Amino acid sequence: MKAFRLAACFSNRVFLALALFFISCDYSYFEIDQLPDYEFSPVLVVPIAHSTLTINDIIAEVGHDAVSIEPDNMVVLVFSDQMSSPFAEDLFVFPDTEFKTDFNLNFELKSTQHRQRFTDGLPLSVNNDMRLDSITFKQGSFVFDFHSPELQAEGAGFSMTMTFPGSRNSQGNPLVLELGLGQKVDLELAGFTFAVSPDEKGINRLLVNYDINLELKNTPKSLSYKISFDYKLKDLKFEKIFGFLGRQTINAGKGNIPLNFFSKLPEGTIEFARPQISLTTHNSFGFPVDLLIGEFVAISPQTSLPVTGFPVPFRIQAPSVNQIGQSVPTQVTLDSENSNLPQLISLFPNQVRYDLGARFNPINDRRQNFALDKSRFSVDLEVIVPMHGLLKGVSLADTLDFSFSNPLDVVHWLELNLDVNNGFPLEASLQVHFLDENNRLLVELFAAAEQQNIIESGILDDQGRVIAPGRKNTRMVLDISQIEDLFRARRIAVSSWMRTTDNGSKMVKLYSDYSLEISLGARLKTGRTISL
Repeated sequence: MKAFRLAACFSNRVFLALALFFISCDYSYFEIDQLPDYEFSPVLVVPIAHSTLTINDIIAEVGHDAVSIEPDNMVVLVFSDQMSSPFAEDLFVFPDTEFKTDFNLNFELKSTQHRQRFTDGLPLSVNNDMRLDSITFKQGSFVFDFHSPELQAEGAGFSMTMTFPGSRNSQGNPLVLELGLGQKVDLELAGFTFAVSPDEKGINRLLVNYDINLELKNTPKSLSYKISFDYKLKDLKFEKIFGFLGRQTINAGKGNIPLNFFSKLPEGTIEFARPQISLTTHNSFGFPVDLLIGEFVAISPQTSLPVTGFPVPFRIQAPSVNQIGQSVPTQVTLDSENSNLPQLISLFPNQVRYDLGARFNPINDRRQNFALDKSRFSVDLEVIVPMHGLLKGVSLADTLDFSFSNPLDVVHWLELNLDVNNGFPLEASLQVHFLDENNRLLVELFAAAEQQNIIESGILDDQGRVIAPGRKNTRMVLDISQIEDLFRARRIAVSSWMRTTDNGSKMVKLYSDYSLEISLGARLKTGRTISL
């Protein structure tokens, strides 16, 4: 084939020169029937495979969402979950309230006019020991009806002004109601703010001042007249509340963090230099909160282990009055120094299961609190594993079905050529055994121990970073008897051993620009002959 390719490259001038030369020669020797017979068996060179492995291929096994690339290109695995508490509007509920009350108007003797002022409070139902200072409603109705059959029978002139001290609407104007006898009120409370004052029994009340003017046509038949008030507060939802919001304990949430990476690790010695568990809370409740760790357990297929090291109490910071509407972060990080994280990682857990709660106002100092309707706290949970560590004694093995048609009339010997350029700080050995149907050994691919070391580590600097790839070329030759056994094989058993640089003695780091390039080719000598 090479001769034909070279001939195709000659120019017409070369052919012309050769023609002139041969005209003057005896060329009977080149006649086909004068040529001797010639036979040869060719050796074929066959490229089999070329592949490049990058961090992206490893990421595909773990999941892209779990991989973070640092500014220096170091790879960090971050397994995360998030939970959030209920909103404040679901924790601080104001049930509907209905109540009735009677007032007596007392006349002076023979007087036909009467003016009276008094203060009362509308009870505001709450669901715990809250003592409120103020409340702004985003929803709700105030329904009010008053009547006096006696005064109506007298034909009295009656007017009443209801003023709510400390109240204001969204424009800043106080709430004032001018009412006549028997008039009904159905007031939408959205946008109104009310001052709240607990009474001596601790009942939260919306304060109301009543100013009553009454004029009778004739001398009163009685010196006292009763007025009945009917109140109803319904469908209440707050926009913001201030005061002491009580002590209560809630279930914040439960869940688990899947650890795909650890579940796929083989057995062996694997150490990570700087694993962490991070809990970061974001709290917009305007009061102290203690996070309660009901359960925080690492789980592997064989066992489980509670995570230790969380502070007790786990106090969550709260925003100040000047930070209303903002979330204040609190972060706690567990590492190898302050927890049992090394022991936990050694289990190769496949998940972390958690169950969290919270206690509001744990110190019970009755300081002023606040909450918006959408106040809440959230917890970001992260298991952080920088790809910085070492491994040794890590082995992988598998047995697969295998069959290959027998071309013994074609192949006399076979040479495999494996060329590896390794940019990772990892070394690997490989052995392949071909077995018959009874799992008896037929062919061992790598006879010499040094041949098994098919991947040499990249060259590291003092910081554990690869600065040049490791190169290794491995050749395996199978003679005709081995080939015969190879084609009798029905199973293939593959075993590999992996370790970091220098037989697993060095801490190394993985970076996103690392790659592994593998080229596999073959030479084979056939039993077929070509005759010329």
